[in-house]
Amino acid sequence: MKAVEQFSQNLTKNIRADEDPSLIIHEFTDIIVSADGKKKETVKGKGELNCGISMILFEYLESYHVPTHFLRRASSSEMIVKGLEPIKFVVQMRNIAAGTLVTRLGLPEGTVLKHPVFEIYLDNEELGFPIISESHCYALGLALPEEIRDIFRMTNKVNAIMKSYLDRRDITLVDFRLHFGREEGVILISDSITPDTCRFWDKKTGRKLDRDVFGVKGGDIKVAYEEFLKRITNV
Repeated sequence: MKAVEQFSQNLTKNIRADEDPSLIIHEFTDIIVSADGKKKETVKGKGELNCGISMILFEYLESYHVPTHFLRRASSSEMIVKGLEPIKFVVQMRNIAAGTLVTRLGLPEGTVLKHPVFEIYLDNEELGFPIISESHCYALGLALPEEIRDIFRMTNKVNAIMKSYLDRRDITLVDFRLHFGREEGVILISDSITPDTCRFWDKKTGRKLDRDVFGVKGGDIKVAYEEFLKRITNV
């Protein structure tokens, strides 16, 4: 199957065709971009770290029968994935208040939510990735009701699996973001799962092990990402 609209380039990842037209190569770059998109830097080795992290997390989810597009690692900073028809929204699951949830709802950062919050964002950078409802998804033809239900169930399952997995490594899963795509009508998780797209905090100290370190005085992205990779590799 030939991939649909999956050939692109952005600051943190280059996506290009493989020799096999049904496959895609994801190349992780060394560029880090702040959450608001206003600041960027090059951190040597970041792409390799993110590639390794995403591979480990995808393989772990697959071991629990969560379908993803990941196939294999191609190089230190590249992985081969299935070509999918992309679903044009992003979902975010939040366990603890951080980021825009703090500013939108006035919650203190670190507030443990009584129930995980599931959010949907339109995958449109020009519009600033606006938050949307299920009704918007149906009205815009982004997904069918049964597909939204599948995505909601998969996201909840990923949350449960990753919370337990990371807790055993003294890491708190604050929140995470997922992309999805279709393969012959079947929903799979796509894109990547890295500290660029998730919030990971040290369980004991609350120290950030994710992109939020970027821009913090004295923060070191590479050290944070190396620490996260070490914990999920060695335990």
